[in-house]
Amino acid sequence: MDCPVLIEITYWTSDQKSGKLLLHIGNEQQIIRERSWRKMRAAGNFQRALLWADRLARWGIGMIFLFAAVPKLFDVRGFAAIIDAYAILPEVLLLPTAIILPIVEILLAVGLFFNGWKSKIGCAVLLLMFIGLLSYSIWIGLDIDCGCFGPEDPEYSAFHGLRNALLRDIVMFLPLLYSFWYQRNQHTNFQFLGETRQ
Repeated sequence: MDCPVLIEITYWTSDQKSGKLLLHIGNEQQIIRERSWRKMRAAGNFQRALLWADRLARWGIGMIFLFAAVPKLFDVRGFAAIIDAYAILPEVLLLPTAIILPIVEILLAVGLFFNGWKSKIGCAVLLLMFIGLLSYSIWIGLDIDCGCFGPEDPEYSAFHGLRNALLRDIVMFLPLLYSFWYQRNQHTNFQFLGETRQ
């Protein structure tokens, strides 16, 4: 089998300027293999970038859910009072909701860390509920604490806090949509990678 070689050719233009040209002469099959390998390596790097984008999206949303849930469990009655301010639940359901909601948020966060499909669906449903509730509260002019991170929500500054919370929830929904897309197309995304997903 002939080995590929590089031939250097020196040439002169009409205005007497010189230059050099490198010619790659070698086995045609080897050249095709080299080109294929470069394409596969570039595709592999791109797929790894998609993989880490999905991981960061899931982990980021999961951490936000955890940070939102833990303070609520430490002050259940205070969180129940915030829920009452929205005037959407009867009094008998306030305390159970104040207990169950943060537990659900923690379970969903853990599920996101392990790439659970049902956890993604649960997070999407919860975010859509929050977006709907915040939009309605802003529309009717409520001036209350969002309560998204517990009774002592640092994000709260009167009415403006609801708008911040609404914007944050919408922004959180976007990487979640990406994670849905990525998992749905996982078989395509990993056609060049010989690794299992974490």
